[in-house]
Amino acid sequence: MKIIWNRDENRLETGGIVFTVTNMVRNEIDPSHVRRLHDPSEVRRAVVNGQWGDPYMPRKFPKGTWQITAVEDTKDPEFAPVKIKTNAHQMVETWILDSAGGYARPSGKIVSDSGYHLHWSAGSRTTLGCGRVGTDSPKQALKLAKMIRAAMAAGESVTLEVI
Repeated sequence: MKIIWNRDENRLETGGIVFTVTNMVRNEIDPSHVRRLHDPSEVRRAVVNGQWGDPYMPRKFPKGTWQITAVEDTKDPEFAPVKIKTNAHQMVETWILDSAGGYARPSGKIVSDSGYHLHWSAGSRTTLGCGRVGTDSPKQALKLAKMIRAAMAAGESVTLEVI
């Protein structure tokens, strides 16, 4: 199964079906989605080798060809009701924190960040880089997950091409 996501057009297509998938990320470079630098509650950490790593500034889902690795049902409000996991990753710069625990400045250290998924979130229209599937309900995320599960059950590899 091949899934093609035109990230900048918020358009994901597979099997002739089109889904809305957004990728709004709050960070220091997007003037329409600014992350408050000196607020400790705004600090996020990279996912390095499956573990929380150093502070970093979130980035958009990386372009390229990735594998869908799993589909998980979840009650976690950040992802519910379903998380479509991928092996997507990218190099990101870590940040040094100020004395209050907020972002001070980039550190110059580069790490491989992972944990990029496709999911729905009722609580936020922005993500830390994941693709948010659907607009006003989890219906599209559930439909996409069902299609992926069927392909995986049939022994198919599921590829996500992000352009």
